[in-house]
Amino acid sequence: MDAQFINDTAKYIMTVIKSSQAIYYSWGSLSFKAIIYNDMAALQFTVNGFLHKGDVVIAYNGGADLFELYLLKKSEVKKSMKGIYVDELVTVIDSSVEKNTSDNEYKKIVHNEYCILE
Repeated sequence: MDAQFINDTAKYIMTVIKSSQAIYYSWGSLSFKAIIYNDMAALQFTVNGFLHKGDVVIAYNGGADLFELYLLKKSEVKKSMKGIYVDELVTVIDSSVEKNTSDNEYKKIVHNEYCILE
């Protein structure tokens, strides 16, 4: 796999996940890099979410035109999901990294975590 393809794929994945900036920023994302993961071009980054703190790998399965999501903690796969369509990608990541509850419940969690008073 050539380096240009890997970088272009990682940039494409970044474009998709940054399309929902409010959600993307809630993950506390940093340290982005283009990699090869399971023989696929991928984007790896670190998150500091409520549900997952560690690395996220989003690999692109070009043959199926679908994405695969891997949540890693100290290089160990904690969760993996395959067959993700582009329009589902941000929602699937968010429900794995940050929020898998209702909006009201999530607001309570955020308020409690950051001691926000109303």
